[in-house]
Amino acid sequence: MVENQFNRKLKCLRTDNGGEFKSEEFVKFFQERGIRHEYMTPYSPEHNGIAKHMNQTIQERVVSMLQHSGLSDGFWVEALLMVVHIINMSPSRPLRLQIPQELWIGSKPNYDKLRVLGCEAYALIPQDDRRKLEPRSRKCVFLGYGPNGEINYRLWDPKHRQII
Repeated sequence: MVENQFNRKLKCLRTDNGGEFKSEEFVKFFQERGIRHEYMTPYSPEHNGIAKHMNQTIQERVVSMLQHSGLSDGFWVEALLMVVHIINMSPSRPLRLQIPQELWIGSKPNYDKLRVLGCEAYALIPQDDRRKLEPRSRKCVFLGYGPNGEINYRLWDPKHRQII
């Protein structure tokens, strides 16, 4: 996936000792692609401190965003994706205040499209689905961005209870 999207080779993956990472299929997949697989030392969370700290930071931000937006906990995945998107667009202290997205894909982030999770948004109703005097859009709630940072938005239509 990483190679296909960003033309970069995955060289090493570090995981815990979970059984899902030791399956025959998983090991074969890595061997075929020349990916080194490193296992963390059991019962030594200090070896994975940076990841644990980032996970805690992400979780705290997800909770904060959900509370601020007024969305239910059922939208935690949308909040999580939004948090990670913002982190990747923000200067990072470990990277000497460089922006992860810029380093990873080589382009500066576009901040013009940033929106607040839970803000009011409107979805266009296609011309074929409406009559001449009917509204051209319907009120929704902003949830985030399209896959892989695409320009399109993800919206929640509370009336029809669907994600657009």
